[in-house]
Amino acid sequence: MRTVFVQTYPIYHDLLDTDQWLRRVNRDRWMPGILADMGVEVELWGGDYKDTVHESEIEGDGFGPYKIRLFESVTDNSQTKKHYSDKLIDFAKNYDADLHLLKGVDGGVGIRLLNEYLLPEKKPFVFIIGGKFYTGNVPKADLIFYETEEQKQELMNPGWRFWRRAVDESRLLHLPKSIDTDLFRPIPGIEKKWDIICVGRLIHRYKNYDALEDLSEQFKVCMVGGGPAKEDFEKKFPKIEFVGQVPNAKVPEYLNRAHAFIHPGANDFFPRVISEAAACGCILLAFADSIAPDVLPPDCGLRLNRDTYVQEVLKLFGDRELMKEMGNNARNYAVESLHKYSTREPMNKMLRKLDFR
Repeated sequence: MRTVFVQTYPIYHDLLDTDQWLRRVNRDRWMPGILADMGVEVELWGGDYKDTVHESEIEGDGFGPYKIRLFESVTDNSQTKKHYSDKLIDFAKNYDADLHLLKGVDGGVGIRLLNEYLLPEKKPFVFIIGGKFYTGNVPKADLIFYETEEQKQELMNPGWRFWRRAVDESRLLHLPKSIDTDLFRPIPGIEKKWDIICVGRLIHRYKNYDALEDLSEQFKVCMVGGGPAKEDFEKKFPKIEFVGQVPNAKVPEYLNRAHAFIHPGANDFFPRVISEAAACGCILLAFADSIAPDVLPPDCGLRLNRDTYVQEVLKLFGDRELMKEMGNNARNYAVESLHKYSTREPMNKMLRKLDFR
């Protein structure tokens, strides 16, 4: 059986060069390795500025080897997420895989592959959805990996969104987050420098960071991450400490220097950094209108109200025993449910459902 994982956004969409992207080891890289370990012939494809071929170098038991192919992308649009690769499509037609797994539903690489090859040729494919979970192509997939219960319910029950087609539950599979809980872990004895930390790219109009400003009036707040809005935010939020972009391997150290992690976004279902913070033993803070209970369990932190969040966090920080308990619970949650092998059983289910096993 030949299987291909396809990154539907070009790899440079996240402002990484090829070497940086290859060094980034996460669920997108573990899933092909796990499937290869299960005896499946696997490759990972993506769009890049030029054609290159690489071998996976994932260490540890439970991961098999696979090839990584990056294809030259082109564009007629300034938005990098809409870039596509006809070279990838030409190669796909000759490669003739039995199954394609597309990471993301709206990236140009994936849309072009669907329109030019997978749909016309009726080739089996699976969506691995993230933040955006619906396009007109989603109901056409043989299976859909979802991350949260809210995504599942909205896919099954479009409600007033009459333009959406409902997806039968039999074609939906839950896919947990995966993080390296040996890298992201508590560091004993490390000094707590901040009360609250936030990690992510600083982009205008993407997240509402005003909550961090309000919290910085009462707490020591740190922001880790680079991006086009960093300079403006440093001027706008003078009481927040901005440390800029740091290598992924250094992020656990910064998380360990804070008591709590906050996700200020309003449009994300399950940001990976929540899992990383949990694995480091951080108390988890997010807004209840954005992050659901199955993403942030109640014993691991607080799902905040937009009107009373400062008071809620102040009350929590007044109870040091509860803070310690929540941090320990967050670590246990990550170790038990969000480890780097967490996708093995969902992929077994996928193979059985599609009669490949």
